[in-house]
Parts: sequence; structure tokens; C-alpha cells
Amino acid sequence: MARIDPPASVTVSRHAHARRWLAAAAAFAVVATAATRYYAYQQTAAEAERVKQEIGIALQITSDKLALVQQRVDASLSDRQR
Repeated sequence: MARIDPPASVTVSRHAHARRWLAAAAAFAVVATAATRYYAYQQTAAEAERVKQEIGIALQITSDKLALVQQRVDASLSDRQR
């Protein structure tokens, strides 16, 4: 039996179809990678904002404590001068 080759148009159509799927898969990979990186960026930015707020609170507490210590030192000095 002799082998019968498919028409050239069928072969070209298969290659074109495969190329379209490959291009779609590549586009999906690019979009998925970009979305993952953007999500990671958002998480990092949110964490940085949270830390910034915590540092502000810690500095406020420290300032309040130092002001209290300063008042006690001033009171102690004025008691000694009497």
C-alpha cells in the first residue's frame, strides 16, 4: 500500500493552529507572571505602610515616656534647690 500524504493546506492549518495555541500559552504565562509580581508588590507596600504606622506609634510612646522622665528630673532638681 502506498502512503497518501494529506493536502498541504491541512498541514499548514495544523501548524498555524499550534502556533496560535503556543502564542496564547505564552501570553497567559506573561500575564500570570505580571499579576503575581504585582500582587507581591502590593503586599510589600501594605506591609511597609503597617510598619510605618507601628513606628509612628512607638515613637509617640517613647516621646511621652521621655516627657514624663523629663518632668520627674525637673521636679527632682527643683526639690534639691529649695
